[in-house]
This record gives sequence, structure tokens and C-alpha cells, in this order.
Amino acid sequence: MKNKKGFTIVELLVSIIVLAVFLAMSLSIGRASLQRAKFTDAFNTFIADFYYARQLAAVQNKYVAFEFDPQGRFYTLRIQKGFNVNLASEDSFIDHKTVNPLYGEAFFDVKQGGNFAFNPMGVVRAFPVDVGMNAISVRIEFFKKHETTGNIDYKKTVWIYPSGGIKIEK
Repeated sequence: MKNKKGFTIVELLVSIIVLAVFLAMSLSIGRASLQRAKFTDAFNTFIADFYYARQLAAVQNKYVAFEFDPQGRFYTLRIQKGFNVNLASEDSFIDHKTVNPLYGEAFFDVKQGGNFAFNPMGVVRAFPVDVGMNAISVRIEFFKKHETTGNIDYKKTVWIYPSGGIKIEK
């Protein structure tokens, strides 16, 4: 009897099953990496906008405000229209830039302080601005929820201090 070279049906089925398991695992790992990358990108966008707003306030010698969507989906940077305006009126500010980091998905929750503005010296005040009030601290929790379960997969907390400093916690 001649030796036939090749694989048996059982060997082929086992190979296909093993390949399918590896493929499923790699897709799961790839999806998790993509979700983490989306969160990191959105978070880094906010941090960049934070420093940009602080610098813009100093360079233009005007207040620059962060106005947050109550559902945590987007935020808008607003800049003081001109000098000698009523800072307590939102009409004294114009929209400069609106950022929707996760394209409509909830991304943050402002836990303390709410909307805020930088003055040209970097001091943080509540927005709309009442210059007679003390500077404030702001605490924002950023998160990325799992697509199917709704559980929070990634989370970071940002503290913004009255002096304009920032602290990031995991």
C-alpha cells in the first residue's frame, strides 16, 4: 500500500477551529485597542484645547470660556467679543470652536464647577463671568463606555484649579 500524503478531515477541522479561535481573539483585542485609542484621542483633544484656551486668553487679553453640553457629548470654546462688554452676559462671547470628540457619544461629566472661563492671567472663573466672585475649581470625569454593555471601560478625572493649573488622575 502506498503512503498517501495530506491531511485527514479531522486534522483539517481541528486546524480550522484553532484558526477561528485565534481570529476571534485578535478581533476582540483589536476592538479593545481601537476603543482605547478613541478615548485617548478624545481626552488628548480636550487637554490640548485647555492649553490652547489658556494661551488664547493671554495673547488676546480676553476671557475664553468652556461651555459644556449637559449630556457630555461636546463642548464649545467661546471668546469675549471685545473690551468693555458685560462679561456676565453670554451674548458678550462668540463661539470660537465646538468639539464633538466621540461624534455624539457621551464622553464627560462635569462633577464640580460647571462652565468656566480663563481670564488673561489664567485665573478660572465661573461662566458667565462675575468678576466679583472668587475663582473656582472644576472637576471633570472623562469616560468611554463599552459599546454593548454600557459599562465604563476607560476613565480619567481632570481637576482644574483656580490658578489655571491642571491635574490628571486615572
